[in-house]
Amino acid sequence: MEELRQTVLAYYKDAPQHIKRSVDECFIEMDVDGNDRVSWQEFLAYMEMHEDCKHLSTCSFFNELKKEEKEGLDFMDVVILVYIIYSGKPFCNGHSGSFIKGTYFTCVKCFDGHEHGQCSVPNKTFNVCTVCYVDGKICPWPRMVS
Repeated sequence: MEELRQTVLAYYKDAPQHIKRSVDECFIEMDVDGNDRVSWQEFLAYMEMHEDCKHLSTCSFFNELKKEEKEGLDFMDVVILVYIIYSGKPFCNGHSGSFIKGTYFTCVKCFDGHEHGQCSVPNKTFNVCTVCYVDGKICPWPRMVS
């Protein structure tokens, strides 16, 4: 996570003001009690309110975002969260189910199927971390026959 953290912080440093304002607004919305920390409960409530973020509502992901010694997420952790959400960084669809921080594999049939309108699962590809790929996890979704 540290390499991703450094990349995001470098991007945020030079981001346009409208992006920074959006991140500020997100942090304020998440930090309900205004103590400059987003607790697990605040994080969970925010994620559950946003349909496209529900898959991020795990304790393990929350703990990955924050540095181990901290009580909750600080502002820069939320910057990373916003980057993850908007960049579409995937979670593993294999048995690990973990957030994929680095290299991952995507089912080519799913990827190509979306491009040609032939995938049975709209806006979704099957992505696996390297461990699941080596273990032989394959795409379980049926393809539509054209």
